[in-house]
Amino acid sequence: MRGGPLLVGIVILGLALLLLFFGTQTRTIDVPETQTKVLFDRSTFTVGDSTYRTSELTTNLTVLCSGSVMIPSTNNSGDLDFYVMDKANFLKWQAGERSVDLIVQKLTVSQIELSFVTPREDTYYFVFDNTHSTLFKKEVIFSASYQYTTIQHKTIEDRTLNSYGYPLVVVGAVVTIYGLVRKSEVTWA
Repeated sequence: MRGGPLLVGIVILGLALLLLFFGTQTRTIDVPETQTKVLFDRSTFTVGDSTYRTSELTTNLTVLCSGSVMIPSTNNSGDLDFYVMDKANFLKWQAGERSVDLIVQKLTVSQIELSFVTPREDTYYFVFDNTHSTLFKKEVIFSASYQYTTIQHKTIEDRTLNSYGYPLVVVGAVVTIYGLVRKSEVTWA
């Protein structure tokens, strides 16, 4: 039996066992998660001159809008103007003012596919304007939803130090066995 290799092997085994049993670290990380909520789900309505839908929204929401416009009497595709505006600008628009700040303006569209970000907390108006073509009423199928991101705190286990423990067990066992099996040299004087 050799004392040096035996002691080194036992120390390596002890370190390896410590890493295996106590090497797990728990950490909390922030994970962004996108949530989607429906505002209007395939809402169908008829537009004569103009009509609107409202929704109260908070700041920094991504609003997704989609829809189609048809002429009900002919089942052909129709077109109209689509606007999105906040409450103050909607009141100006209703009063006929020209200085209206629109968040979204799509002129003579038959398909609505767009997104925008709400700049502040307010009541938002989705306006369907058919005043350029009042001869035909239009039927609109409209959907809108909004997305926002929340931060979730997730606890994870980091087992990196555990992975170092397995090879150290092998090395420690080999060195310990070497120290036990190998006979010490006896020097005769």
